Amino acid sequence: MKRWHSAVEFVLLAALWGGSFLFMRVAAPEFGPVWLIELRLVLASLALLPLVLRRGLWAVGLSHWRHLLVVGALNSALPFVLLAYATLSLPAGFTSILNATAPLFGTAIAVIWLKERYSLSRMTGLTLGFIGVVILLGWQPIVDMDGFGLAVMAGLGAACCYAIAAPYVRHHLTGVSRQLRLNVR
Repeated sequence: MKRWHSAVEFVLLAALWGGSFLFMRVAAPEFGPVWLIELRLVLASLALLPLVLRRGLWAVGLSHWRHLLVVGALNSALPFVLLAYATLSLPAGFTSILNATAPLFGTAIAVIWLKERYSLSRMTGLTLGFIGVVILLGWQPIVDMDGFGLAVMAGLGAACCYAIAAPYVRHHLTGVSRQLRLNVR
């Protein structure tokens, strides 16, 4: 693939992901966070169902339904609702930066849960990531708007859900079809 193709794909992917925060910011006050995300997940499930059926992944999914349910909750339902709730009080850009802290939580969880060792490069990455979040959010005190603290906690909670989901998949769904695991996310 040509290098410019990758750049175009990267920009399109960023627009799609970034656009979802803007969409949540606009739609969450109208629908409410739970109903908005329920609608989003139902539509996504209906879109993916023919693929699951056509590829014969239904039986595999049924045999691992408990773990897939946990992954679906940690990688979709809970973080989506938490992020939609956060957008009720926070700007979309602020919420997306909170969501981008998932790798920071993921590194900490990998060390705690998976017993991975700390290394200089890992600590440097955590430090730089934290500094980057602080720079993007700014040093100035933020005015305490109604629900601001709870909204920030919801955004960080969503990032934690993503960070927990990845090692959960590695631990419990290693032998399951990659296509099925991707459909659950």
